[in-house]
Amino acid sequence: MSYGKRGGIVIIGETENGKVLPVTIELIGEGSKIGKEAQLSVSVLLTGKNLREEAERLSDYPVDEIICVEHAVLGQKHKEWHKKACLECIKNKQPVLVLIGGTTFGRILGAEIAFEMKAGWLSDVALLSFNRQKQVFTASRPAFDGIMMADFELLKRDVSVVTMRPGIAKQAKKTENRKGEVLIVKPDWKKLYARLSYAEKQDEEKKKIKLEDAEIIVAGGRGMKGREGFELLEVLAEKLGAGVGATRPCVDAGWAAPEHQIGQSGILVKPRVYIAFGISGAVQHMMGVRAGHIIGVNSNPDAAIFQHCDYGIVGDANEIIKDMIEKIDKDRDVWQSKE
Repeated sequence: MSYGKRGGIVIIGETENGKVLPVTIELIGEGSKIGKEAQLSVSVLLTGKNLREEAERLSDYPVDEIICVEHAVLGQKHKEWHKKACLECIKNKQPVLVLIGGTTFGRILGAEIAFEMKAGWLSDVALLSFNRQKQVFTASRPAFDGIMMADFELLKRDVSVVTMRPGIAKQAKKTENRKGEVLIVKPDWKKLYARLSYAEKQDEEKKKIKLEDAEIIVAGGRGMKGREGFELLEVLAEKLGAGVGATRPCVDAGWAAPEHQIGQSGILVKPRVYIAFGISGAVQHMMGVRAGHIIGVNSNPDAAIFQHCDYGIVGDANEIIKDMIEKIDKDRDVWQSKE
């Protein structure tokens, strides 16, 4: 079973519904730049099923090889299965640098791979470079509540695992007169997954909008006062065709799922309209918001969110959400009566 060239840089690609996510193309851009500077090969690792078509598409980008670890069970986004498949490849290849997208799935996967490999681990990286004189990778990430950037040196002779925030790096450009080699690997799944069994998959409602793609986002902070507040927010989001976001304290409290976390330790979003309900406006959260227009709703007139927003409303977030839902329903009834 061949996993291609040993050493070099390995980019762990992430797929959804059989398609490679944009963050993977961003990582290829960063990885190919660093690979050229450090004179290292660049490989993309995909785990899933029926990956050849996407692998052929990636072969037009500046990579040396695309390794597809395929099996039917890998069609499910079960982290443990994908981790074992990735580890099998990484242990064979022994790369000096592993790059992973800083998605919810990627951050968890990266931390566990680093632990299993006894490797260096750095998350939320914004910039990567290579110092030829010192023969080290330099990774920059936000520090001190985002006030400044901190630089970390990763030795070229050691294995390091790095996650990079989606939307930070530029996407790689396709190359001419060069194609990466596509390798298909069929693992011994009985050996890899002997202790795992698949019960069922419970999909979230398909109508829910991904934050990365949302034109409108309604987000909640501690001013939502609990899980009930977020249930109201979800009703409003459905009526507006919006995505639902949350601050880290709300995720930590269990009011919202981790994939809804926006900010320095969450995801970066770029909607046309961002409505912040009960969000104080702390720099850690606002670092993840790149919106065309921001509307802030907070009961504290001195809240920092009002320094960031285009429009501000002083009031109780839950009451204003209820008023908005009522207004939308009334207007909808009026329009339906005219049809």
